[in-house]
Amino acid sequence: MNASMTQSKRLHRPATTFALLLAFFGNAASVDRASADVAPAPRASVTNLQRPPSAKRKPPAVRMEEEEVTISLYPLFAIVRATFVMKNTGATFNDEIGFPGAGVPVGGQFAAHVALRGFRAWIDGKAAKTAERLIRNEYAFGPPKRGGGRYTRTREETWHVFTAHIPKRKSVTITVEYAVLSEQHDVPDAQPLAKMHYILHTGRSWKGPIGSGVVRIVAEEGVDPASISTVNHAFRGLSNTTKYEPFVLPKGASRTDNGFEWKFTQLSPTEKDDLEIVYRVDEAARNADAEAALSRALKTRARSDLGAGKQPPLLGPIRSHR
Repeated sequence: MNASMTQSKRLHRPATTFALLLAFFGNAASVDRASADVAPAPRASVTNLQRPPSAKRKPPAVRMEEEEVTISLYPLFAIVRATFVMKNTGATFNDEIGFPGAGVPVGGQFAAHVALRGFRAWIDGKAAKTAERLIRNEYAFGPPKRGGGRYTRTREETWHVFTAHIPKRKSVTITVEYAVLSEQHDVPDAQPLAKMHYILHTGRSWKGPIGSGVVRIVAEEGVDPASISTVNHAFRGLSNTTKYEPFVLPKGASRTDNGFEWKFTQLSPTEKDDLEIVYRVDEAARNADAEAALSRALKTRARSDLGAGKQPPLLGPIRSHR
């Protein structure tokens, strides 16, 4: 029996149908949507530096002074390099930080992050020891207990973490690199597009606004740079009288020869600042084996100085604070 047939049968189980009805009518608000029998949609996402569930719960006195993110778009995947300057305004900070991977819910949506590939990190130019931390969450699910259909489901989340030590009133420069497979974005009567998400709002887990930042979206071979844009989901209506344009650039962004660049200062990011990036790719490249293409790209990087654990070149205005 194939996977689609199995999923189809699951959709018709009485317990699942009843639970979905409860969710629609607001009686299942306490049930995490990502634990339903219907698996969350995979979401090709890259995020801001954040504190994982394993971190200490007390909010840190650490500010994100600068961030610089470069997302290199390939036909079937993206490679991300991001640099963050983190300033500690309080007592010594020594805790885990990191990025969400496979299975971690995308906040407020019936979706989950896809796996991160080839994750690496550096702190002030020195390779950091990274780990894939698997978190298992159990949830009560199904009809009310008196109906006899209540059961427990388990959701697994993978976080890519490393420990950062930031002395009192000092700054460090953190650099990470990883890859994710892209999604397909279908538009009626148009050539299909590839799609990626940049989730900026997770940067609000640090103290105060982000001092300054730049996000660069770069087209690699097989990607049309002129086609790169972001999706605007705000339809024109009583509360929005602006002209509806399905594909736009974020406010403050500008076109470059190979994509676009978005700069900002003193930003307290919210979900409205997240980007849904779409772009056209060569048809021949679209039909290639995504896993094989990504594996070749990662092996190429592993043979470089980057793979030897050396600090990759810092980009743009980001500077070392050692």
